[in-house]
Amino acid sequence: MPLIITKGNQIPNLFKNINQRISNDGLDAIDQLQYTDLFINSGLLVNFGGVRVDMQGRFNRNGFVWSNIQVQVNNNGNSTIAHVELSHECENITNVENQRGVINGVRDALKKSLFDSHTYVVTGTLP
Repeated sequence: MPLIITKGNQIPNLFKNINQRISNDGLDAIDQLQYTDLFINSGLLVNFGGVRVDMQGRFNRNGFVWSNIQVQVNNNGNSTIAHVELSHECENITNVENQRGVINGVRDALKKSLFDSHTYVVTGTLP
């Protein structure tokens, strides 16, 4: 099954005052994500400039485990500027090229989310 990226609803707890610096910091933070970051239980994944990428935890949906990955502005309440829900169907990939394909798909989904303020859902796997 290929990797599928689907646009979802508007981001809950959206930070509404995104400026060019925050947007650029978000892009740089997203680019620093690694495949192994995608499947930890929870915690800080990347901190860059005025933003961070957090694993907000795991949840279950339709018999699958999912990761809740958010890019957030530091030191703010409603601070989410990008959001991806990642199915763990692709967690146990050992081929480095396929791992690269997964992380690139997640990065792409987070960047789309950053620019249009919607959650993106990433499902499937790579061979």
